[in-house]
Amino acid sequence: MHQVAVLDSIIFEAHELAKSLNDHHIVVINSTMRLQALKLEDQIVRALQDSKGRGPGVIYNEFEVFLSPQDRRFVPTLWHPERNTLNLASTHRIVQRAMEVWAARGSPSRFLYTNRAQRS
Repeated sequence: MHQVAVLDSIIFEAHELAKSLNDHHIVVINSTMRLQALKLEDQIVRALQDSKGRGPGVIYNEFEVFLSPQDRRFVPTLWHPERNTLNLASTHRIVQRAMEVWAARGSPSRFLYTNRAQRS
């Protein structure tokens, strides 16, 4: 089972995103600009570190997703490399599907998508 948390906001707290990464392993921070997303990535890495500065890295990517022929976007996506067992292509596919379902359900500010994708 894999989950994608889609968070549609322009304001995020690093500790909340770190918790979402630990809980769901893949987080889309929709409506966030690239520079803000990159700053958040650094803050999340620090939030996941222990008192000795050790902790997992966070992988950041901007996946191209299509919600309709007229709605193409690049979504800032973070994932926990030790907990997300999917490869890059499979992670992209699950993010695409999560965004499609998110849009079909009215684009809520918080959305959790779950599927049964196999490890690749």
